[in-house]
Amino acid sequence: MNALLRRTLLPEAELNPHPAWEAPAAFFFLRTAHAIGLLVVSMVGLPRNHQDREAQAIGWFVIVLFVLSPNEASYHFILLLVAVTLLLPSM
Repeated sequence: MNALLRRTLLPEAELNPHPAWEAPAAFFFLRTAHAIGLLVVSMVGLPRNHQDREAQAIGWFVIVLFVLSPNEASYHFILLLVAVTLLLPSM
């Protein structure tokens, strides 16, 4: 998401000389709003009862960390399986 916002809103001499909309302030606001929005959505996804809440919280936390991570690797998908298995008993 960060790369999409950067390419849409920020001019760069070699990579993006003509962005769709030149608005650096909007880039910094939307980048922060995206991160906070993901955290809020993950907190809303937690159940209200206390049974198995810790496992689900860890699962959501790991998923949010991987979504917000600026780097991608092939092993991220394997690590995401662990987080998804922590969420499965609740579904």
